[in-house]
Amino acid sequence: MTDVDCLLARAQVGLAFLFSFAVFALVFCLIFYHSGMSSVEVTILTSLTSVLATILTLQMNFFFARTRPPALPDPVPPGTTTTITTPPLAPPPTVTTTVTGPLTQTESHT
Repeated sequence: MTDVDCLLARAQVGLAFLFSFAVFALVFCLIFYHSGMSSVEVTILTSLTSVLATILTLQMNFFFARTRPPALPDPVPPGTTTTITTPPLAPPPTVTTTVTGPLTQTESHT
């Protein structure tokens, strides 16, 4: 892991904790101090909470979706090749149908 990868990982974790704390703090304020606020303040805090929750969701999506360098080396020593062989598939069984007797078709017209 390079220094840049480590710095990015720490920054993402730090921002995730910061935004999580902000969302919970705003929800706490909305629950416990709702009666002392005007409707404009409640609307602003509700909008701010939804924006922070959206940012947090997108950040978590990026954090878990990005590719990371492998932490452990390949366990196969260099120069070693692994070959996997599978047996050939058997042909499907043949099905024969024998019909005895005359074949007739009946139609009715009304």
